[in-house]
Amino acid sequence: MKEKKPQNVNMGQRFRNAREAKKWSREFLAERVGISVQFLADLELGNSGVSLERFIKLCQVLNVNAHTILFGDVEKDPLLFNIGTMLANRDSEDVHRVVAMLEAATEAYFRE
Repeated sequence: MKEKKPQNVNMGQRFRNAREAKKWSREFLAERVGISVQFLADLELGNSGVSLERFIKLCQVLNVNAHTILFGDVEKDPLLFNIGTMLANRDSEDVHRVVAMLEAATEAYFRE
């Protein structure tokens, strides 16, 4: 069985939360976006990713911010908000170095 990608699981949950906040069924949203109910279910469960075209359409129909779907509500997470603030005034070279360090540290930490 194929392992789910964490980013797909998180994004799918955020789409599901946005849909449920509107009290819409999967059938209703799928019809409005022009996708199958099964595809939407797989997306919400993190079983699949989504094309950029469908991602944009989902965000538009749900009237949600793409950044929030991708990264969560960082303003409600003080740690993520602080990291963003620390990097906001840095040049792109510095940001890329920090990202590379975080990726390496994350990989090392979660390595089995």
